[in-house]
Amino acid sequence: MRALDPARSYADRLELCALLATAHPHPTGIGDQRAGIVAQTRWQERSGRALVDGGGRLATWWPLANWTLTVWQLAALQRRGEFADVAIADDMLPLDDAVAGAILEYYERLDACRDDAFALQRALWRFHVCAIERGLVLAADKLAALPAAEARFAEAWGHGLVGLLAATNAPTDHDAIRGMQRLLPSRLVTDDDWNSSAVEPQQRVLVAIRALYDDERRTGGELAARLASIASTPDGARAGASALWKALVFGGPDAAAHLRAGL
Repeated sequence: MRALDPARSYADRLELCALLATAHPHPTGIGDQRAGIVAQTRWQERSGRALVDGGGRLATWWPLANWTLTVWQLAALQRRGEFADVAIADDMLPLDDAVAGAILEYYERLDACRDDAFALQRALWRFHVCAIERGLVLAADKLAALPAAEARFAEAWGHGLVGLLAATNAPTDHDAIRGMQRLLPSRLVTDDDWNSSAVEPQQRVLVAIRALYDDERRTGGELAARLASIASTPDGARAGASALWKALVFGGPDAAAHLRAGL
């Protein structure tokens, strides 16, 4: 029996992701779209966001949200009889039934080895959004415990950017995500990082993420709806993802207007 303790170890979360990739490889010619989740897990640990609570558990905002994207994949597959030799030491967030269904739908499509990368990516985003939405509810009371500047970023990331990326059906394989990973904050956000005149690329992207979130909240998700409409085809999805990327990199506090102009 292999015992993992993802409630206290990000290394164990990454190990279970490796187990999933080995047991359920992607079809030949399609990059593993789960790479985005793995990269996010590594970034959270590397950037100091794998914060523990007073009891030493990874039960703070970022780790709780991440649990739903990592550990719940394993838990869903265990429900259908897989990974019986893997035990989670501290199941601090029991799997949600609706999320389990979305995860299993993704793995059923993946295991069928269908070569439609666009449809497979769509299935991954369905489970990603379903899981993170549940995770945000479960972690809601932890947001205020983050430093205020970091909480502004976390809120905009979880409640804003994820939805926009999903709307564009943005690719999440390793090659596709490398650029974005380099632009994420390499440490916890401080008050100085919110200076809209900042010249550092990571700070500009940070301000853009928040600007897009504020606009989506004000308009009731207008940009996500427009992106989803455009992304009904692979060509449209590529165009939408490109427009979103440019808004993040160049838009700064005017990112929403920049994105509208590009759609």
